[in-house]
Amino acid sequence: MSSLRLTASVILLSSALAGCVSTKTIGVAPNVLSQYHGDTLTVSHRGEGGFLAQTSGKAMFGAIGAVAMIHAGNELLHEDQIPDPSVAIAQDLQADLVRENGMKSVDNSVSTDSTDVSKLAAQYQRANLLLDVYTTYWGFVYFPTNWAHYKVLYTARMRLIDTRSAKVLATGFCSRKPEGSASEAPTYSELLGDHGALLKKELAQAAATCAEQFGQNALLENAVASR
Repeated sequence: MSSLRLTASVILLSSALAGCVSTKTIGVAPNVLSQYHGDTLTVSHRGEGGFLAQTSGKAMFGAIGAVAMIHAGNELLHEDQIPDPSVAIAQDLQADLVRENGMKSVDNSVSTDSTDVSKLAAQYQRANLLLDVYTTYWGFVYFPTNWAHYKVLYTARMRLIDTRSAKVLATGFCSRKPEGSASEAPTYSELLGDHGALLKKELAQAAATCAEQFGQNALLENAVASR
């Protein structure tokens, strides 16, 4: 991962923890999706990265420590082949939109690093609609009162964009962290044992939770006007 992407990830992490990342949900307006019956739909693609693997030793060094934690986290992604949950979320939502609204999926190989709506609309103009799902923060951290046990945190954003008008039809935010006490949470070795099996399970659960929330709160007509 480049130093520029590492710096961007640290900034994004700081913004997320400070509450600067938008958490607003705006559901698709009634009868809007019916206007796109038979239209084409595609999903955005972004490279993996920015996974934060917190340890007490690295956490002592502030921003430098955060860079080290992200570097260590990205090595885990590569070594244990841990997928970004946003991919599964997008696939689930795309399948639902195709099935329920008669849309047609369009495959693409376009990769982006932008969150700008106009740029995304231009990049993915092969399809009439773009489902843009991306991870805003993912990683694991130890409990403040128990440094031997860890919890997996995940947040994501979703937008449904009309590429012809560069208009956002729906947007949503999802955040998941496991419930339970520190003593019930896994240790570092338990979380990462067997090639990260438990970590993969936690992230898969986060993907399922966010896909359900986005579907019910943002992409289901008449469900939620705004939040």
